[in-house]
Amino acid sequence: MLELIGKVKYKYISQASSEVVTILKKIKELPNASNITVAEVGLGIGATTKEILNILTPGDTLHLFDFQETVDALTADFQKLNMGQGVNIVGFGSEKKVHSSYAWFLGKMAVEKIDRNEPMGTYDLAYLDGSHTFLHDAAACCVLKGLVKDGGYLILDDVYWSHATSPTWNPEKKPHIRDTFTDDQINTPNVEMVKKLFMDTDADFVEVRLDDNPKPARAIYQKRAPKTPQAKGISIKDFLLRR
Repeated sequence: MLELIGKVKYKYISQASSEVVTILKKIKELPNASNITVAEVGLGIGATTKEILNILTPGDTLHLFDFQETVDALTADFQKLNMGQGVNIVGFGSEKKVHSSYAWFLGKMAVEKIDRNEPMGTYDLAYLDGSHTFLHDAAACCVLKGLVKDGGYLILDDVYWSHATSPTWNPEKKPHIRDTFTDDQINTPNVEMVKKLFMDTDADFVEVRLDDNPKPARAIYQKRAPKTPQAKGISIKDFLLRR
């Protein structure tokens, strides 16, 4: 699957998330930053996954959430290329059924922790780049908030994306979209709803800004960071100086 990176057909998903790379490098620079755990929810063709593995070191763990065939293909690619040696790569593959998704796996993981009376904190970094639909991402975000460690990060991808504005998943290119979503759902950025409802209202999370863009495509949150006015976020200078 990695061979698809850079192909014209896949140009929109061939670029790794620079925000994920920046945050993960910052985490790995911290004292005692060994044996960290990262979750990537929604893998695309592996552009970001590849960069994550280039940063992780032996003893770290990477959880991959996507359809089973995607998880299997990427895992096989990494093995062939000897990437991620010493990193514990764990796949969570969904079936291609309407209500089967990464949200279910995350929910089961959280419930099992509760049943075993274990601490919820699992991820130093979680990157939610899934279906960009409220149905799946609202549930996934709510569970991930609990699974992110204190001081850890949660990144939401494509905050202002919608089916209507997508160059590849608009109803004209994919007519079946109109059979599964209402016009309001098609025209509304679903992840922005998730952001406003579950992240911007939660005092345990503070938004981090890597530049002066008031509406970044990816929203970055740190759990229980020093209190900072959420409307303004944290400046790149303050962020890079924090340890």
